[in-house]
Amino acid sequence: MRRCLAMALCLIAVLGFAGGALAQAPAVQEDTAPQSLLRTMQDMGIRCELGLDLSSLQGYTLYQRGGLFVDAYGATRQYPSPLSELQFPLDVYMLGLTAGVRYKDRLSLNLELKRNLGADAGTMEDSDWGYWYLAYDGGAPLMHDLSPNSLDIYSESRARLDAWVLDARAGYALLLNPGWSIDAGLGLLYQDFDYDVSDTTQWYPSYAYYFGTEAGADSYGGKIIAYEVTYAVPYLFAQADVDVSARVSLSADIAYSPYALGYDRDHHLIGITGSGSISETDYTGRAVRYGLQGRGELSERWVLYARYESMEIVGSGESHNYSGDGSAYTGKIDQDVESVQKSVRLNLRYCF
Repeated sequence: MRRCLAMALCLIAVLGFAGGALAQAPAVQEDTAPQSLLRTMQDMGIRCELGLDLSSLQGYTLYQRGGLFVDAYGATRQYPSPLSELQFPLDVYMLGLTAGVRYKDRLSLNLELKRNLGADAGTMEDSDWGYWYLAYDGGAPLMHDLSPNSLDIYSESRARLDAWVLDARAGYALLLNPGWSIDAGLGLLYQDFDYDVSDTTQWYPSYAYYFGTEAGADSYGGKIIAYEVTYAVPYLFAQADVDVSARVSLSADIAYSPYALGYDRDHHLIGITGSGSISETDYTGRAVRYGLQGRGELSERWVLYARYESMEIVGSGESHNYSGDGSAYTGKIDQDVESVQKSVRLNLRYCF
């Protein structure tokens, strides 16, 4: 968590620097604003863009745990891997504000702040493997031998999401030619996904295989999980632009982070999940992102961007577990995180 906060502070510093740069640029407020100010900016090679962004975000963020468990007293137990997987949906529309500054077509700075429009994010899926293998203590004879790799419990729940995304990048044109250019630079992406999970239906897929009879589904109508995950991703990027015509250009970019950070907190509430539990995990990993973009000049002042983007974040860490009220530490276990995100977006910008 401390590492994610440090990355967030770095992002705030970048945003502050960008805000200062934008503040120094003459503002265009009314038609009566002195045109000499705009002309001076243009003569200096400074171009600014402010815009409104609408995007569709699709994908998921999940965590998977299993392997060696070490309890609060140091005793160990080897669990199946994977033991449990929770997949949280990302199926929302995002609305955002964007700002861009370019100096002499060489140095560029872009900022984005986005939030989801609707809370309904889709269906959360919870899968548990090897439950009967670990829990069965004899009794009635089984139809088949127990396996640590069988999917024994599966549930689906309604997921509501509060999402915030900040993205800042600074680039420099390494190659600048008539009709095409290649930029490279640094960026920082910060995401916060806060879920409320409720209205659960739970099935037991392997029950008939082991015990010879079908098990009925269980359901719970209240809130069962509060889950929050944050990602702080510093990255390197490269971008190629080419002019298709006098008013239309296309670009492709790729970004990579060798040191992506994450943190999550999962609170299983009292109810269908039993007595409840809390787990917290810090992750380190990597991320890769690529995008395709088109830019069209609608007029002298207005520009429309259309963009497709895909990103994957992966990481690993140790999940530290506590009782449902957080008062007692119960142990730790290995945990992995993965997020796959795809988006299609339109961005309308005013240029000055």
